[in-house]
Amino acid sequence: MLAQSARFFSNTNNANVTPVTVSGTTSQTVLQSFTLPAAELNTAGRWITARARGFVSAGTTPGTLTLSLKLGSTALFTTSAVNLAASSTNIAWLFEADIMTQTTGATGALEVQGNETITGQTNFAFGNTATVTGIDLTASQTLSLFCTTSQSTTSCISRMMGYQRNN
Repeated sequence: MLAQSARFFSNTNNANVTPVTVSGTTSQTVLQSFTLPAAELNTAGRWITARARGFVSAGTTPGTLTLSLKLGSTALFTTSAVNLAASSTNIAWLFEADIMTQTTGATGALEVQGNETITGQTNFAFGNTATVTGIDLTASQTLSLFCTTSQSTTSCISRMMGYQRNN
């Protein structure tokens, strides 16, 4: 999996490799983000894959971890809350999302599917039950990954995030 990830990040169109730590809060907080160029998704059938990796640590009261992906202020999807093991340290996670343009323009529509994997946990697949609509695909947009924990003693670290255009 590491070789596959290294290959992905060597072929990315945009990447953020500045580590970010979120701890001491239960509020939804940006882990990492980057800007997609104007019209990057403004082609019907355009498909990009966003990927992020990091670690999560939990205190004696473990709580849950939820990851969310937004394009600008529009939520593309939110994962289910994943239960964490008590007193766990630096548990690796991998987040992947495929984003495909269904309709273009200033009120474009996207289909988003993907998965979240946490070491020692079940692989959690997620996807929208409805197309995400009303997105201005002609403008540059910020693609952001957010972290929410249910316990302020839980910390989430993102080590890298990037996207690759598949077509």
